[in-house]
Amino acid sequence: MRELLVLIFTLVVTLVGVDAAANPMGYPACPQHHQPEFYCCSTSSTTREVYTKFRRPTGGSYEDDYKTGWAQPRQVNFPYVRYSPDSPVFTYADAKSVCRIQSVVIDFQTGELQQKLQCSSENVSLVEDSQDASIFWTSPSNPRNNNASFPIGAQCISLMLSDGSVDEEKKNSCKSDQKDEHFQITNFGEPPLVGVYFVYLVCFALLTFWNFHRQMIYRKNCTVMDDKSSSGMSDILSRTKYELISADNSESQLVQTGYSFSSLGRIVFVYFVMATVLLHILLIIVICDYYDCFTPHLFDPLSASATVFFLVWLIAAVWLITIVVYQQDLVNFFRTPSSLNNCEFAHMVKNDDTEIMLTDPTGVSFLVAKVENWLNISGKLRGFQETVRVEVIGGKRVVDFQHLRYIYNEELRQFAPTEISIGHTYGDIGAGISGLTTIEAQKRLQTIGLNTVDVDMPSLFTSVLHEFLTLFYIYQIMCYYVWYYFTYWNMGIVMTLVVLGTAVINIYTKRKMQAAIVKMTRYRTEVSVFRDNHWLKLESSQLVPGDLINVPENWILPCDLVIVKGSTVCDESMLTGESMPVQKSPIPDHSNTIYDSEGRGKKHTLFSGTLVLSSGRNEEIHAVVLTTGAHTTKGQLIQSILFPVPMRFKYDEHLKALIVLLLIYSSIACVIGISFLLSNGKLNNKTTAFCYCIFMISAVVSPLLPVVITVGQVNAATRLQKKGIFSLNVKRISLCGKVRVFCFDKTGTLTKQGLDYLGFQSVDMISNSFLPISKDTNNLMEVTKCALATCHSVGSLDGKLVGNEVEVRMFEATGWKLLEREGAQPVVKSPTGDEFEFIKRFDFDHHRMSMSVVVRHRITGRLLVFCKGSYERMQQLSKPDSVPSEYKEVADGLARNGCYVLGLSYRELPSNWSNQKIDEFLSDRDKVDENLSLLGLILFRNELKEDTKDAIKQLKSGDIRVVMITGDNAMCGCYIARNSGMVVPDSRVILADIERTGSGVNTKLGQVEWRDVDSGAVIDYQTVKNMTTNGEDVELAVTGAVFNRLKDSSEMTQILFHVRIFSRMTPDDKVECVKMHMEAGAVTGMCGDGGNDCGALRIAHVGIALSDTDASVVSPFTSKPKTIHSVVDICREGRCSLATSFASVKFLIMYGPMDLHSSDYPT
Repeated sequence: MRELLVLIFTLVVTLVGVDAAANPMGYPACPQHHQPEFYCCSTSSTTREVYTKFRRPTGGSYEDDYKTGWAQPRQVNFPYVRYSPDSPVFTYADAKSVCRIQSVVIDFQTGELQQKLQCSSENVSLVEDSQDASIFWTSPSNPRNNNASFPIGAQCISLMLSDGSVDEEKKNSCKSDQKDEHFQITNFGEPPLVGVYFVYLVCFALLTFWNFHRQMIYRKNCTVMDDKSSSGMSDILSRTKYELISADNSESQLVQTGYSFSSLGRIVFVYFVMATVLLHILLIIVICDYYDCFTPHLFDPLSASATVFFLVWLIAAVWLITIVVYQQDLVNFFRTPSSLNNCEFAHMVKNDDTEIMLTDPTGVSFLVAKVENWLNISGKLRGFQETVRVEVIGGKRVVDFQHLRYIYNEELRQFAPTEISIGHTYGDIGAGISGLTTIEAQKRLQTIGLNTVDVDMPSLFTSVLHEFLTLFYIYQIMCYYVWYYFTYWNMGIVMTLVVLGTAVINIYTKRKMQAAIVKMTRYRTEVSVFRDNHWLKLESSQLVPGDLINVPENWILPCDLVIVKGSTVCDESMLTGESMPVQKSPIPDHSNTIYDSEGRGKKHTLFSGTLVLSSGRNEEIHAVVLTTGAHTTKGQLIQSILFPVPMRFKYDEHLKALIVLLLIYSSIACVIGISFLLSNGKLNNKTTAFCYCIFMISAVVSPLLPVVITVGQVNAATRLQKKGIFSLNVKRISLCGKVRVFCFDKTGTLTKQGLDYLGFQSVDMISNSFLPISKDTNNLMEVTKCALATCHSVGSLDGKLVGNEVEVRMFEATGWKLLEREGAQPVVKSPTGDEFEFIKRFDFDHHRMSMSVVVRHRITGRLLVFCKGSYERMQQLSKPDSVPSEYKEVADGLARNGCYVLGLSYRELPSNWSNQKIDEFLSDRDKVDENLSLLGLILFRNELKEDTKDAIKQLKSGDIRVVMITGDNAMCGCYIARNSGMVVPDSRVILADIERTGSGVNTKLGQVEWRDVDSGAVIDYQTVKNMTTNGEDVELAVTGAVFNRLKDSSEMTQILFHVRIFSRMTPDDKVECVKMHMEAGAVTGMCGDGGNDCGALRIAHVGIALSDTDASVVSPFTSKPKTIHSVVDICREGRCSLATSFASVKFLIMYGPMDLHSSDYPT
């Protein structure tokens, strides 16, 4: 960018420094120094032409240069070709090789003249005529100023006076007599032109009348409303079009304007479209007339034609630019403005000033944005806008905007969004098990709309309009019109074909992407719904919140549901990318606990678009519809794809600034060039200079700029698809080429998805110390065996265990069996016949970093609480006297050696507790996790994927900073980071964690402690900062707690790019970490396998989900091969795309200014 600006500045200075009025005689190479002799040759009684005999200049300081130039090999370009002729090569010094154009008068009466190429090798007389190598003949009609001779058969007389000067009077009169040509249009008052005048006078009259008519209707409506209410609807009608209004229940500001259909407006619109088409027809007619398509000519090609073309071209350019600028409002201009309470159409503008802009140290992006805001004098809001038809449903005026239903609110005097809540607590939701009545369901359907998020495939005509109705396409079209007119038709055709080909590719690519979204969103199925106290079959689009439905197995869910009866297993990979099925259970009965679908209530929620699998239990599953349509989780994700937050990339902003500078430069070139043409060039027709001006502008600001920017992206997307990497937005590919930080999840991304059970390290209850690791569970205590067999959320699917991979491996190691029966809690059975039934499961909580279960022995009634989680968390929850003194050192050592370490604790409850006492106990999660005793550590082995190390190496060699963001333990993260090459093995790693005092639920957090991972030495924070500032070979690792602590104190931003490992990060922490890198100015990527990475994947500049689906709503990019080599491929293709685009743009930009100094312009 900087080099291009310097180049443009240099060229501008060069142009400005040219003296357009310099004396031609001052140049040694001017014709006067060649001692010219002039002759007037007549080839007929009316045809005359001046022939000039030049001599090579002699004497002076330039004589040697002239001799050198005169001796250069050359060719006669005849017949004329634009580039390299195929005629023989000759030099003036060699008379036997000289070639020239010989003109022969065939008929003096008619003036018929024949020209042919003549060479000495074929004509002996030419050898004799060419003995004097210092002579050169030419004439004005000689193509390309080639070597020539007197025409044979012509009558030639000398124009030279006795003193050696030319007779200027005779020279000026030596020209052909003007032909008495007749043209169809001479005084611009002919009937065809009068008809054209009339067409456009009527057009402007209709537009003026229609605008006046609209204003009258607008004022009339205002007056009527003022009579009805001094503060009523008139406030809406009298406001400016883009005044902000917002409903109390609206999440964002929304501008609404009413319009109604008008037959007169439709007639004016059709006439306007016809007038637009006619402008292009007129341009084509003028161009065809220039190429002798009409006999006689319509206009004089030497004068009137250029003027007419210029006027029509200028009107067409302004006309089309106006259409493009106001295309969003054009259709509504031909409708009558109406109040929202009786309009037929509502123009909705969702104001969204939220923009993501990459940090630009140069300040160019900020300047461009500031200029754009200043030019936005109309106050037009940014955001998505659409004109939708108003419908009357059930006596209510409704519109559907962005797949959400809005109902007209009389109090707010606008359309307000609607939403139906079925309750906030489990008890509220459970009250819906009786279903709805048909009348109530119909009311809700009218209020909320159909249960669909259908994206309509635009027509091909609409796609074509959206592609071509841009300012740069208008610029291209108008430039090519000039090229066609100005005998540059051959290159014009080539360029037109290139632009059309690119447009076809763009339209095809966009429609292919739209087809993928249509396929993703369009879904219909039959549902069994409980209404009016009986079950009936309905289409899924008729579902409303509060409906009670039966959930069959192997069924794709059409909406978000809350299970009220039965349990099932669900495949949520479509939404999260997580391939492991998730177990779902019914909500607790009559509970006042707040329901949160994304929090603890997630285990009771079935999400739209996910697949209910076959559990093999033949259990009847009932669920209450929570949300439908765009309100569902899938609907909101689709909305984020269809209506994303606008992003301003600094490269696009720089390109805008560059185009403005090029336009300024080309304008200066136009002024200087036209000055030359009108003075020294003696151009008579000033409007012809306009054509040269357009050529200069199109040479500098090439019409092919959008083409070369797109071609790299399209080709990169094609290559990525062949590798199984898909994207719904090819523009993101170029951004991949500028990634500077790439964040990776650990488990399932850097490492293999599955974990191998390594064993259990028990705590000796007597000595309160660790025993050796045991892989055989038969060697463990009975309570430990029971803990391993019950402390999980594992379910079964067709006889196979499903759930979290870690828990499945742990349960399989025990050799116990899982028994699930319809309408009953699951039971685990030991090989010896002992059976424990689950009383309550508290699923894993990211904030607690633990899960708990309460089980009961089916025979003895023994009640046990088991709690499993991160070993740090289990140290806090367990009683101090049950935790070995070397607990932290042992656990850290195991994690440092690559083990996935979990702590396991238990507590035995009184067996004589009543059910009421148990229910009271279970209602408080904190009480469940109190007074636990540590049983030991569960160990798993987490291995790297085979190609992870090589991929990390390639990314680092490409100057991309690789970072790990994991929910796992910091020590395990350090082990994986070193093994993968993310951290150099010899580098010093310093871990920051929070000091903790106390135990159990009374644990208190202290200060941030920095400790060397290998030596365990504590280091103060200032020393750590000095290490990073001085460039020492040190890598930092922080836990989630430290990350949040430092973020709140703004310290995190100072050391952000020195932290390599972020551990114990919750899904929200991952999002904040990625955002922090982005806000620091780095183009940031995120790679994960879905699940708790979804938020970070969606917000990153470049999010890559390792998923089995071709395209998903998880992230901008989806990779079917579950390898981080896909990250390498995407970054490589992004850089290729950028290199292609930048190289092409630089070529076009540098070629244009150089072409300004070339004489190869069409004539």
